[in-house]
Amino acid sequence: MSKSVLIVEDNALVIEMYRSALRTLDVDVFEARNGQDALTLAAKHQPDLVLMDILLPGDSGYDVLKQMRASPGGGHPVVLAVTTAATKADAAKVANAGFNGLIPKPINIQNFIETVRRNLAG
Repeated sequence: MSKSVLIVEDNALVIEMYRSALRTLDVDVFEARNGQDALTLAAKHQPDLVLMDILLPGDSGYDVLKQMRASPGGGHPVVLAVTTAATKADAAKVANAGFNGLIPKPINIQNFIETVRRNLAG
């Protein structure tokens, strides 16, 4: 059975970059451009991994994560914050919010692929 990744990102160019990188892995990819769509897709597809932008229209990535974790139908995927805010203080805030890790933007494609692979492997 193939693993699945949910991309939560409002920038179409960034989504395409992630999709292109994820093509090197055997994963199903779903995408949401806002928090509400992310929650709907997470409940429907039960992704193994969520790549969550922090700055989204409407609810922030922090808000979406909180709702996702509280939802009985949202499953318990690994959720990685993908953000330009990547200082030590930001990393601590991300961890305290319940994210499983952080991928700094701009992303390094090789590191991105390896981080996704490692997190999907469990």
